[in-house]
Amino acid sequence: MANNCVKITSTAGISAAGGLSAGKTSYFADKVGIGTNYPSSSLHICATDPRVRVDATTGNHPGYELLESGSRCWVMYNDPDNSDALTFKSDVDRFVIQDSGNVGIGTTSPGSKLTVQGILSTSDTACVGGFLYATCG
Repeated sequence: MANNCVKITSTAGISAAGGLSAGKTSYFADKVGIGTNYPSSSLHICATDPRVRVDATTGNHPGYELLESGSRCWVMYNDPDNSDALTFKSDVDRFVIQDSGNVGIGTTSPGSKLTVQGILSTSDTACVGGFLYATCG
């Protein structure tokens, strides 16, 4: 084949020390190991400082989806309309972390270090190191 490419079909496994590239859809029936010959899960990455990169084209939102029986349970993504934030979502946005460090629960635009939209509950003591503002109504 052109460009030093070959078609490989194997029922015993494939190992590549110099690199392996697949230009079309690839299917792996069992476990895939990167940096390990003995993967212990569906995808097993072993390295000194392992990282996974998800890179979307402009205007899209890279993320990870968690599914059970084919139905999405949770998704963690970066929304192009709120690109400075990491959002966790089930059926609606639940939790957001902005690059400023602000955290929102029940809101996608937290205005302080912690913004909770909804009822806040604790089964223990809540300590406040500064002023506590409360509105009732």
